Amino acid sequence: MTDSNKGWHSEWFYVANPELPLPVFSGRFAEKLRHWEWGPDADERRMWSGPMHDMLRELKTTGLTGVKVLWTFFERRIQPLKAWAHPMFRYTSTGNPTRMSPDELTPAEVKSRVWAVIRRQEDLPEINRHAAGLAPNLAARHAEHDPVPVSACSLLYFDLR
Repeated sequence: MTDSNKGWHSEWFYVANPELPLPVFSGRFAEKLRHWEWGPDADERRMWSGPMHDMLRELKTTGLTGVKVLWTFFERRIQPLKAWAHPMFRYTSTGNPTRMSPDELTPAEVKSRVWAVIRRQEDLPEINRHAAGLAPNLAARHAEHDPVPVSACSLLYFDLR
């Protein structure tokens, strides 16, 4: 072994300690912005959101609500922001691969979880109807009524023609 470290820099890659990427804590609360400085312009937003609004409008007229969506997520033990094995309308039972836990929740447990997310008094009657099993079910989807899978590319293709 040598007694000198002379020339170490020619054999090693050296990185200085960089500044931390986060700003110093300001002590202020986050502020809600009405408009972001980045993102698509109004025309592009309309192009993408228009077809989605039409689909949602149709579902709303059949009885879809935010409470129903949340209730379904909790009841079926599905993670909303996770990539699923298949669309949620193809969910079958507790053995479904989109389900995160095999354990079933009671209606009271589902109710408490939905209430913890929403906490709006005007939604409480609908939450109670779900807990009592009295909520209206949406029209069942089956092979001939399944939504057509649409890719972003095909929406762009048809919109430009």
